[in-house]
Amino acid sequence: MKISDFAELENKITNDANFSTIGHLHGKGEKRLVPINSEQDFQYAVLSETIAGFIIPMTILLPIDTEKGLLISPNPLKTALFIQKEIYQKSGESKKPTKIHPSASIHPTAIISENDVSIGKKVQIYEHVIIHEGSIIEDNSIIGPNTLIGSIPQSDDSDQSLKEYHLFGSVHIKQDVVIHANCCIEKPWFQDTTIIGKRCHIDNLVTIRQGAVVNDCSLITANSEIGEYVTIGKNCWIGLRATIHPGVNIGDSCYVTLGSRVTKNIGPGMVVKDNWTIKRERFKGIIT
Repeated sequence: MKISDFAELENKITNDANFSTIGHLHGKGEKRLVPINSEQDFQYAVLSETIAGFIIPMTILLPIDTEKGLLISPNPLKTALFIQKEIYQKSGESKKPTKIHPSASIHPTAIISENDVSIGKKVQIYEHVIIHEGSIIEDNSIIGPNTLIGSIPQSDDSDQSLKEYHLFGSVHIKQDVVIHANCCIEKPWFQDTTIIGKRCHIDNLVTIRQGAVVNDCSLITANSEIGEYVTIGKNCWIGLRATIHPGVNIGDSCYVTLGSRVTKNIGPGMVVKDNWTIKRERFKGIIT
Protein backbone atom coordinates (compact mmCIF):
# COMPACT_ATOMS: atom_id res chain seq x y z
CA MET A 1 0.00 0.00 0.00
CA LYS A 2 0.99 3.61 -0.54
CA ILE A 3 -0.06 6.65 1.43
CA SER A 4 -1.41 8.09 -1.83
CA ASP A 5 -3.86 5.16 -2.07
CA PHE A 6 -5.87 7.14 0.48
CA ALA A 7 -5.83 10.39 -1.51
CA GLU A 8 -9.44 11.11 -0.56
CA LEU A 9 -8.15 12.15 2.82
CA GLU A 10 -8.21 15.90 3.35
CA ASN A 11 -4.59 15.92 4.41
CA LYS A 12 -1.31 16.87 2.80
CA ILE A 13 1.06 14.17 1.55
CA THR A 14 4.55 15.63 1.82
CA ASN A 15 6.35 12.42 0.92
CA ASP A 16 4.63 9.30 -0.45
CA ALA A 17 5.83 5.85 0.67
CA ASN A 18 4.87 2.18 0.81
CA PHE A 19 3.66 0.77 4.12
CA SER A 20 2.34 -2.61 5.31
CA THR A 21 0.23 -1.69 8.31
CA ILE A 22 -0.91 1.11 10.61
CA GLY A 23 0.92 0.92 13.92
CA HIS A 24 1.98 2.51 17.18
CA LEU A 25 5.24 4.34 17.78
CA HIS A 26 6.43 1.50 20.04
CA GLY A 27 4.80 -1.29 18.01
CA LYS A 28 6.62 -4.26 16.53
CA GLY A 29 5.14 -4.38 13.02
CA GLU A 30 7.44 -3.94 10.02
CA LYS A 31 6.95 -1.05 7.57
CA ARG A 32 4.23 0.59 9.62
CA LEU A 33 2.66 4.02 9.20
CA VAL A 34 2.62 5.71 12.61
CA PRO A 35 0.65 8.67 14.05
CA ILE A 36 2.92 11.10 15.91
CA ASN A 37 1.78 13.95 18.18
CA SER A 38 4.95 15.44 19.66
CA GLU A 39 8.39 16.59 18.56
CA GLN A 40 10.00 14.24 21.08
CA ASP A 41 8.16 11.21 19.70
CA PHE A 42 9.00 12.27 16.16
CA GLN A 43 12.73 12.44 16.89
CA TYR A 44 12.51 8.95 18.38
CA ALA A 45 10.52 7.60 15.43
CA VAL A 46 12.87 8.96 12.75
CA LEU A 47 15.57 6.59 14.03
CA SER A 48 13.37 3.49 13.83
CA GLU A 49 14.14 1.03 11.04
CA THR A 50 10.66 -0.54 11.23
CA ILE A 51 8.67 2.66 10.62
CA ALA A 52 7.89 3.39 6.96
CA GLY A 53 6.15 6.72 7.45
CA PHE A 54 4.56 9.22 9.81
CA ILE A 55 1.28 11.03 10.22
CA ILE A 56 2.15 14.29 11.97
CA PRO A 57 0.49 17.62 12.88
CA MET A 58 1.60 20.91 11.31
CA THR A 59 3.20 21.93 14.60
CA ILE A 60 6.10 19.50 14.12
CA LEU A 61 9.10 20.81 12.17
CA LEU A 62 9.56 18.70 9.04
CA PRO A 63 12.93 17.00 8.45
CA ILE A 64 15.02 18.44 5.62
CA ASP A 65 15.64 15.06 4.01
CA THR A 66 13.95 11.73 4.68
CA GLU A 67 12.96 8.73 2.58
CA LYS A 68 10.10 7.92 4.94
CA GLY A 69 6.52 8.85 4.18
CA LEU A 70 5.05 12.04 5.60
CA LEU A 71 1.36 12.86 5.88
CA ILE A 72 0.30 16.13 7.52
CA SER A 73 -2.94 15.93 9.51
CA PRO A 74 -4.71 18.07 12.14
CA ASN A 75 -5.46 14.86 14.09
CA PRO A 76 -2.86 12.14 13.39
CA LEU A 77 -4.53 9.41 15.46
CA LYS A 78 -7.94 9.96 13.86
CA THR A 79 -6.37 9.87 10.39
CA ALA A 80 -4.53 6.64 11.24
CA LEU A 81 -7.76 5.07 12.48
CA PHE A 82 -9.57 6.15 9.32
CA ILE A 83 -6.93 4.51 7.12
CA GLN A 84 -7.03 1.38 9.25
CA LYS A 85 -10.83 1.26 8.92
CA GLU A 86 -10.53 1.53 5.13
CA ILE A 87 -8.01 -1.33 5.04
CA TYR A 88 -10.26 -3.49 7.22
CA GLN A 89 -13.33 -2.88 5.07
CA LYS A 90 -11.44 -3.85 1.92
CA SER A 91 -10.19 -7.06 3.56
CA GLY A 92 -13.72 -8.49 3.85
CA GLU A 93 -13.11 -9.80 7.38
CA SER A 94 -16.10 -10.16 9.69
CA LYS A 95 -16.74 -10.55 13.41
CA LYS A 96 -17.17 -13.98 15.02
CA PRO A 97 -19.70 -14.87 17.75
CA THR A 98 -18.40 -14.99 21.32
CA LYS A 99 -17.51 -18.45 22.64
CA ILE A 100 -17.77 -19.25 26.37
CA HIS A 101 -16.87 -22.72 27.63
CA PRO A 102 -19.74 -24.35 29.58
CA SER A 103 -17.50 -24.85 32.63
CA ALA A 104 -16.76 -21.11 32.95
CA SER A 105 -18.36 -19.27 35.89
CA ILE A 106 -19.77 -15.89 34.84
CA HIS A 107 -21.36 -13.55 37.40
CA PRO A 108 -24.77 -12.30 36.18
CA THR A 109 -23.68 -8.65 36.44
CA ALA A 110 -20.68 -9.17 34.14
CA ILE A 111 -20.96 -7.66 30.66
CA ILE A 112 -19.37 -9.63 27.81
CA SER A 113 -19.38 -8.54 24.18
CA GLU A 114 -21.47 -10.68 21.85
CA ASN A 115 -18.64 -10.87 19.30
CA ASP A 116 -14.94 -11.78 19.20
CA VAL A 117 -14.55 -12.96 22.80
CA SER A 118 -13.25 -16.40 23.79
CA ILE A 119 -13.48 -17.66 27.39
CA GLY A 120 -11.87 -21.01 28.23
CA LYS A 121 -12.45 -23.86 30.66
CA LYS A 122 -13.10 -23.10 34.34
CA VAL A 123 -12.55 -19.37 33.93
CA GLN A 124 -14.10 -17.30 36.75
CA ILE A 125 -15.56 -13.88 35.91
CA TYR A 126 -16.69 -11.90 38.97
CA GLU A 127 -19.26 -9.13 39.40
CA HIS A 128 -19.35 -6.02 37.20
CA VAL A 129 -16.50 -7.16 34.96
CA ILE A 130 -16.65 -5.75 31.41
CA ILE A 131 -15.04 -7.74 28.59
CA HIS A 132 -14.82 -6.04 25.20
CA GLU A 133 -14.44 -7.45 21.70
CA GLY A 134 -11.08 -8.97 20.80
CA SER A 135 -10.48 -10.59 24.20
CA ILE A 136 -9.20 -14.14 24.76
CA ILE A 137 -9.18 -15.55 28.30
CA GLU A 138 -7.61 -18.99 28.55
CA ASP A 139 -8.37 -21.87 30.93
CA ASN A 140 -8.45 -21.51 34.73
CA SER A 141 -7.96 -17.74 34.78
CA ILE A 142 -9.76 -15.47 37.26
CA ILE A 143 -10.99 -11.93 36.57
CA GLY A 144 -11.84 -9.98 39.74
CA PRO A 145 -14.71 -7.53 40.36
CA ASN A 146 -15.03 -4.25 38.43
CA THR A 147 -12.17 -5.06 36.07
CA LEU A 148 -12.17 -3.88 32.44
CA ILE A 149 -10.72 -6.16 29.77
CA GLY A 150 -10.11 -4.68 26.31
CA SER A 151 -11.04 -1.07 27.08
CA ILE A 152 -10.25 1.93 24.87
CA PRO A 153 -6.75 3.32 25.60
CA GLN A 154 -7.32 5.76 28.45
CA SER A 155 -4.77 8.30 27.27
CA ASP A 156 -7.01 9.00 24.25
CA ASP A 157 -10.54 8.68 25.62
CA SER A 158 -10.93 12.44 26.19
CA ASP A 159 -11.51 12.82 22.43
CA GLN A 160 -15.08 11.58 22.14
CA SER A 161 -14.93 11.41 18.33
CA LEU A 162 -12.41 8.57 18.53
CA LYS A 163 -15.04 6.28 20.02
CA GLU A 164 -16.71 5.94 16.61
CA TYR A 165 -13.68 3.96 15.44
CA HIS A 166 -13.26 0.22 15.93
CA LEU A 167 -10.25 -0.92 17.97
CA PHE A 168 -8.37 -3.48 15.88
CA GLY A 169 -6.11 -4.82 18.60
CA SER A 170 -6.75 -7.64 21.04
CA VAL A 171 -6.15 -8.78 24.62
CA HIS A 172 -4.82 -12.28 25.31
CA ILE A 173 -4.91 -13.52 28.91
CA LYS A 174 -3.21 -16.90 29.08
CA GLN A 175 -3.78 -19.90 31.38
CA ASP A 176 -3.92 -19.70 35.18
CA VAL A 177 -3.79 -15.90 35.38
CA VAL A 178 -5.28 -14.09 38.38
CA ILE A 179 -6.40 -10.48 37.88
CA HIS A 180 -7.79 -8.85 41.01
CA ALA A 181 -10.42 -6.11 41.43
CA ASN A 182 -10.61 -2.72 39.72
CA CYS A 183 -7.94 -3.37 37.09
CA CYS A 184 -7.87 -2.08 33.52
CA ILE A 185 -6.31 -4.03 30.66
CA GLU A 186 -6.34 -1.90 27.51
CA LYS A 187 -6.76 -3.13 23.94
CA PRO A 188 -4.51 -1.52 21.29
CA TRP A 189 -5.92 0.80 18.65
CA PHE A 190 -3.96 -1.06 16.02
CA GLN A 191 -3.43 -4.73 15.14
CA ASP A 192 -1.29 -5.56 18.16
CA THR A 193 -2.03 -7.61 21.27
CA THR A 194 -1.86 -6.83 24.99
CA ILE A 195 -0.64 -10.10 26.54
CA ILE A 196 -0.72 -11.42 30.11
CA GLY A 197 1.40 -14.59 30.28
CA LYS A 198 0.71 -17.89 32.02
CA ARG A 199 0.44 -17.91 35.82
CA CYS A 200 0.81 -14.14 36.12
CA HIS A 201 -0.73 -12.41 39.12
CA ILE A 202 -2.13 -8.89 38.70
CA ASP A 203 -3.02 -7.17 41.98
CA ASN A 204 -5.78 -4.61 42.70
CA LEU A 205 -6.00 -1.28 40.87
CA VAL A 206 -3.38 -2.08 38.23
CA THR A 207 -3.52 -0.48 34.79
CA ILE A 208 -1.89 -2.25 31.87
CA ARG A 209 -1.81 0.02 28.83
CA GLN A 210 -2.29 -0.94 25.21
CA GLY A 211 0.20 -3.31 23.59
CA ALA A 212 2.02 -4.23 26.81
CA VAL A 213 3.34 -7.77 27.24
CA VAL A 214 3.71 -9.31 30.71
CA ASN A 215 5.48 -12.63 30.35
CA ASP A 216 4.89 -15.83 32.34
CA CYS A 217 4.94 -16.05 36.13
CA SER A 218 5.30 -12.31 36.82
CA LEU A 219 3.64 -10.40 39.65
CA ILE A 220 2.33 -6.84 39.25
CA THR A 221 1.42 -5.44 42.67
CA ALA A 222 -1.30 -2.92 43.56
CA ASN A 223 -1.64 0.56 42.08
CA SER A 224 1.06 0.01 39.46
CA GLU A 225 0.87 1.28 35.89
CA ILE A 226 2.44 -0.59 32.99
CA GLY A 227 2.87 1.81 30.07
CA GLU A 228 2.02 1.38 26.40
CA TYR A 229 3.99 -1.35 24.61
CA VAL A 230 6.09 -2.21 27.66
CA THR A 231 7.57 -5.72 27.73
CA ILE A 232 8.09 -7.36 31.14
CA GLY A 233 10.09 -10.60 31.22
CA LYS A 234 9.35 -13.86 32.99
CA ASN A 235 9.42 -14.19 36.80
CA CYS A 236 9.47 -10.43 37.43
CA TRP A 237 8.17 -8.63 40.52
CA ILE A 238 6.79 -5.11 40.01
CA GLY A 239 6.39 -3.31 43.32
CA LEU A 240 3.53 -1.29 44.77
CA ARG A 241 2.74 1.97 42.91
CA ALA A 242 5.51 1.41 40.36
CA THR A 243 5.28 3.10 36.95
CA ILE A 244 6.86 1.62 33.83
CA HIS A 245 7.13 4.20 31.03
CA PRO A 246 5.96 3.45 27.46
CA GLY A 247 8.16 1.25 25.29
CA VAL A 248 10.44 0.07 28.11
CA ASN A 249 11.75 -3.52 28.07
CA ILE A 250 12.40 -5.27 31.39
CA GLY A 251 14.36 -8.53 31.32
CA ASP A 252 13.57 -11.81 33.07
CA SER A 253 13.76 -12.14 36.86
CA CYS A 254 13.85 -8.41 37.60
CA TYR A 255 12.65 -6.82 40.85
CA VAL A 256 11.21 -3.29 40.65
CA THR A 257 10.95 -1.77 44.13
CA LEU A 258 7.83 0.03 45.34
CA GLY A 259 7.16 3.49 43.95
CA SER A 260 9.85 3.25 41.28
CA ARG A 261 9.54 4.98 37.90
CA VAL A 262 11.30 3.00 35.19
CA THR A 263 12.16 5.08 32.10
CA LYS A 264 14.83 2.96 30.38
CA ASN A 265 15.38 -0.66 29.36
CA ILE A 266 16.51 -3.04 32.10
CA GLY A 267 18.55 -6.21 31.56
CA PRO A 268 17.71 -9.57 33.18
CA GLY A 269 18.29 -10.27 36.86
CA MET A 270 18.35 -6.66 38.04
CA VAL A 271 16.93 -4.80 41.04
CA VAL A 272 15.41 -1.44 40.04
CA LYS A 273 14.99 1.41 42.50
CA ASP A 274 13.97 4.85 41.24
CA ASN A 275 15.39 4.06 37.77
CA TRP A 276 18.71 2.86 39.22
CA THR A 277 19.66 -0.77 38.51
CA ILE A 278 21.68 -3.16 40.66
CA LYS A 279 22.48 -6.84 40.13
CA ARG A 280 19.80 -8.84 41.93
CA GLU A 281 22.25 -11.51 43.15
CA ARG A 282 23.86 -8.97 45.50
CA PHE A 283 20.56 -8.63 47.38
CA LYS A 284 19.22 -12.16 47.04
CA GLY A 285 19.11 -12.73 50.79
CA ILE A 286 16.96 -9.64 51.30
CA ILE A 287 14.38 -9.95 48.53
CA THR A 288 13.79 -13.71 48.35
